[in-house]
Amino acid sequence: MENQSLTFDPHLDSEVLFELYEDDVEHACLAFNQFLLLAPGLMDEIERSYSSGIVENFRQKVHKIKPMFSLVGLPGLTHLAGELEGKCKLASHPTELKLLYDELKAGYAENFSIIQREVNRLHEL
Repeated sequence: MENQSLTFDPHLDSEVLFELYEDDVEHACLAFNQFLLLAPGLMDEIERSYSSGIVENFRQKVHKIKPMFSLVGLPGLTHLAGELEGKCKLASHPTELKLLYDELKAGYAENFSIIQREVNRLHEL
């Protein structure tokens, strides 16, 4: 059930976004703006907790950002964050999770500018 009046960047999961926002541009803008406002600080907190070496703090910070990815059409990053969070329970130090964490950081960095462009485009609708 594709919505023709509200479209999103092809890098984002349109099906998830249509399910969340339908034709509500204002609601989509609000969620995307919140992501842009909060995600950089949360990613900084995740990095600090990774560097601190305390796995449980790291897990809590990853858990905190996890749902935000789906709200902007990035359910793959939500899944990756969930996987990372789960593996924290088996790790004694965050560095054991470096590959997954690096993948999460790269996905975030790659998609942040897409979210910025989408916010600008949605404001024009």
